[in-house]
Amino acid sequence: MSSPHQRTWNHTFSNPLFTLLLAVFVVSLAYVYQGLLPRANDSTTQYYAFREDRALKFLQQFSTQLGPRVVGTIQEQISFNFLKTELLNLMMKQGSFDNNLTITDTSHLSRNGMIEVNGHVVRLEEQFGSGDCYIEIIGRKLFTHYSNLSNILVRIDPPHQAAKDGLLISSHFDSGSTSPGFYDDGIPVTCMVETFHNLLSLIRDGKLKLERSVIFLFNGAEEVGLLGAELFFQHAWSQDVKYFLNLEAAGSASKEVAFQIKNLFLAKQFAKSVKRASGNVVGQDVFQANIIPSATDYYIYNNHNLTGIDISFYKNGYVYHTSLDAESAYESGGIQHMGDNVQSFVSHFASAHFDEKEMTKEANIQRFVYFDVFGLFFATYGMETAKVMNISILVLAATVLAFSMFSRGVYSLFDRLVSLLFLFLVLLIGLAANMGLSILLVLNQKRMLFFAFHPMFSVALFGCILLFIYTTSIEITRKFIYELSSQGMRDAVTCVFVAFLALLTYFNIPSGYIFTVTTTCLLLAYYVIPRLSIVFSLGGLAFLCGILNQMYDMFIPMSGRMGKALEADYGVAVLVTVTVFLMLCLVLPLLFLDEKRDMSQTSVVLFVVCLSLITVLLYGNGGEAFTKLHPKRASLQHIFHFNTNGVNSPLKSTHSYQLIISPSTSKEEVLLKGLNISPPFSRANEESNHPILPHAVKGVITPTKYPGPFLTRMTSHESYPANVLPKIGIENYFKINGSVHVNIVLDEQVFHSSVHIFTNVTIVGSSFQTPINHSIVPSSRSEFKNEYIVTGVFGYNRDEQLMKEKSKIFSFWLKFDTQQQENAESLRIKLDIRSTFFSSTSSLTELARLLPEWSQPITSTHSTIDITPFMLNDNNAVRLNY
Repeated sequence: MSSPHQRTWNHTFSNPLFTLLLAVFVVSLAYVYQGLLPRANDSTTQYYAFREDRALKFLQQFSTQLGPRVVGTIQEQISFNFLKTELLNLMMKQGSFDNNLTITDTSHLSRNGMIEVNGHVVRLEEQFGSGDCYIEIIGRKLFTHYSNLSNILVRIDPPHQAAKDGLLISSHFDSGSTSPGFYDDGIPVTCMVETFHNLLSLIRDGKLKLERSVIFLFNGAEEVGLLGAELFFQHAWSQDVKYFLNLEAAGSASKEVAFQIKNLFLAKQFAKSVKRASGNVVGQDVFQANIIPSATDYYIYNNHNLTGIDISFYKNGYVYHTSLDAESAYESGGIQHMGDNVQSFVSHFASAHFDEKEMTKEANIQRFVYFDVFGLFFATYGMETAKVMNISILVLAATVLAFSMFSRGVYSLFDRLVSLLFLFLVLLIGLAANMGLSILLVLNQKRMLFFAFHPMFSVALFGCILLFIYTTSIEITRKFIYELSSQGMRDAVTCVFVAFLALLTYFNIPSGYIFTVTTTCLLLAYYVIPRLSIVFSLGGLAFLCGILNQMYDMFIPMSGRMGKALEADYGVAVLVTVTVFLMLCLVLPLLFLDEKRDMSQTSVVLFVVCLSLITVLLYGNGGEAFTKLHPKRASLQHIFHFNTNGVNSPLKSTHSYQLIISPSTSKEEVLLKGLNISPPFSRANEESNHPILPHAVKGVITPTKYPGPFLTRMTSHESYPANVLPKIGIENYFKINGSVHVNIVLDEQVFHSSVHIFTNVTIVGSSFQTPINHSIVPSSRSEFKNEYIVTGVFGYNRDEQLMKEKSKIFSFWLKFDTQQQENAESLRIKLDIRSTFFSSTSSLTELARLLPEWSQPITSTHSTIDITPFMLNDNNAVRLNY
């Protein structure tokens, strides 16, 4: 006989509304707990500890005061010099704990930028370089020539001769075009500077002795194609590196997580050393599946056969690469969290003695599991271990399920099958309902309304609809179809998790650990220790929430920059429905403690909550998808078009204004109203290949029904700045040696230029180190067989002559195939050159002011020169000037 206390306990948890509220509380608690940050350390007595107050002081100067640090601008040079000075100060103050960072003593600093600290050699070097590379990443193929890019490197060598197994710590000091880059990548840079300071202090006082070299790389060109990391491999120090730790930011809040780790050896060292565990292998699986529309320097280092770790901020991706990535978004403790982890890992890894045999064995294991357990510690193990664990759990689950299903013969099996079918139908109906709501919103031009709210609002909205469908379906099924049993539902839920675990184990997917843990919780809760079912069920729910919360915080804000790749409303609806279904399954057996319990009251409450949330969705932000803090990115451009009708012919110019936005991500009519623009739109002047708006239009925007990425306003009645027109020289040596030399002189304010080369003859060689065949793309002009695209990225001028002339030069030669008979007669060629400036015209600035406050205009001035096809068939070298 059960005690009165036991009966009261069972009665309380048999109330489905109470159980759901308890589950919501656990989900909320897990979310809040996951976002907790450490207290910022400002103690002046802890000489060797990472101090946020000191780091924040540097970051305020580096980011807040300097502003955007775009490659090719004067801010790039200022930030470079500021960072170099700070590092030199730290080197020269290594004998003192004085917080004053002014240079007062240079006696320890040799002429080549080298000091000695307790037997360790410390060196600083600047790196300037040019080159070219080919990168194929997240579906994009980039053939890039770069010039005048800059890196800063600081190296600490151990007292003995170091082997070529050094540790590289990397971040980038450049930023997005309109972003101060406080998080991306200001905080990582700051953490590296403070870690460097503390390492010197530890070494100086004999508390740390390195066993391998540590190289701090501050690269100056990540945002323009990961080129700073590529440039590093021109430096001699790159030959001494085997491992790396890359620091990034894809969001502007909370704490960083370990997104990618190359092998089990590094994962174990990371788990052993970090002070604040944060990360899981799910992020790594997602990155490797190319789901995330961005990349980090991890890609470059990995391609150069280095072994490393990628850690990054991920929350509040709404402000990624916008002006809102500023100090105002900072949460106290974020620097402390990353800094503690970076310093503890670097100190441990650089000074540790490793067992060669064990290290080699673990380094070869590149499929493995790692995850943090409520931020308390890291768990990590190889997939072979995971398979043994998973198979053991599957065998145990199969045993208890078989016993349960066949304990009462055919009826028990039938009951379980009905329960499984019920769960499947609930999921399908839930998906249909949430997708139906999303489709209605899209059809009524109410796209992405969820974007204006916190990510957890989407979870509450679609989750409540799913819960309402579940409770209503329970009542309908019980009254009119079949009396579902608690044992049947318990076994059905376990079957769902067992199926996921078996599937992920079969395909050797590390993220299957999620179902390893949750299936174990289910077995313990309902088969092994049923008296503690509530503890294990909610414990499994809390564990699952910790992972899913990261997914919500990452992917829901990211939906605002995924463009046409996916209708964001549909993607979010599916993501939330499926994941909430999994969370619901963990507590479903608790809802069935009393099989006779009426759920109509719970259904009514959920129905009211659903209506309330839908009302908030439709009217809470005035029916708009974006807010000032959750802005819409808009690339606003003033483009000057030039075209020629023949060699040395006068240039004809037109102008256009383009507001490039993603056609599938918002109700564009709101922006149109802000600009006093109303449909219908007319198109004319098709020969220019640019859709046209009437002259009366003040600005441009993509209307929802327009299929293309942009509309433009064009006119030929405006003057243009002299600096937008490049000077082009073409030297023809085709009949002599099959080559053509191209020299393009650009204004110093240009930071990016792409050259489209259309030819009837295949290019077989060039002045680029990277094979030119990597730049070929399907020709967009039918009269030409070949199209090559070469992108140029230009850092800040360091050549005195170019500085005097206020110009940058993009020069290269191309060698054509003259072996075939049809190529011997003549070469037809066409050039299309497109350049980008960060100097805004006055009309561009005025247009940006007209945009609503919830938009984030990224303004730039562009120049395109379209050179009509011409023939190079002269036997002599001829220079053609434009």
